Amino acid sequence: MGRATENAPKCLLEIAGRTLLDWQIAALRRAGIEQIAIVRGYRADSVTGPHLLLENSRWESTNMVRSLEQASDLLARGLCIVVYSDIAFHPEIITRLLGSDHEIAIAVDTRWRELWTLRFENPLADAETLRLENGRVADIGARPRSYADVEAQYIGLTRLTPNGWNALRLALATLPPADVDRLDITSLLRLAISRGQQVAAVPIEGRWCEVDSETDLASYARLTSRMSGELWSHDWRW
Repeated sequence: MGRATENAPKCLLEIAGRTLLDWQIAALRRAGIEQIAIVRGYRADSVTGPHLLLENSRWESTNMVRSLEQASDLLARGLCIVVYSDIAFHPEIITRLLGSDHEIAIAVDTRWRELWTLRFENPLADAETLRLENGRVADIGARPRSYADVEAQYIGLTRLTPNGWNALRLALATLPPADVDRLDITSLLRLAISRGQQVAAVPIEGRWCEVDSETDLASYARLTSRMSGELWSHDWRW
């Protein structure tokens, strides 16, 4: 993201008067979650606070899954909500995830195209496949050929029970360490599904956003500062 993240990680970028991390913690607490752990990597010292702070010391050469593994002890002990660092979301999405009774459940946005149209000249070019069958994810994470391949988009929020985490660990054990180093969460979910693991979909309709560019920041600043009272489908605030 260029200059915006020269001195701090993306979770400390500000939108609508708060950092992404502040929005996330506030939403989690509003949904009743008090125990929060943060896995730090780039510019780790800039992320502080009264939370359990974990470290991915290999952040420069690894991807999301290696960061997730730093919380393995927590994931093995009880129900956890895993949150990407570059999103903001309404507390109701967390409440809906907590209400699932599946070992692995992910929040998926059925109105994703409205957000992607705002963010990208060609929404399909940045989207990933997501196909649902009977409330479960049948396919995720490939390049779509058409909009018919994209029933929703995974938003970076995952509900994991200890059994769910164990299933993901078993999937990871089938890969060479170098492949795990490069793996992101979507690819891990895809791998687990290919091995027969059920991943439930919790459908939502907007009320979240992702920050991945300075254009995103400018768009959200414009939309959240409007005084007309017009509703925006992906306004996460409450």
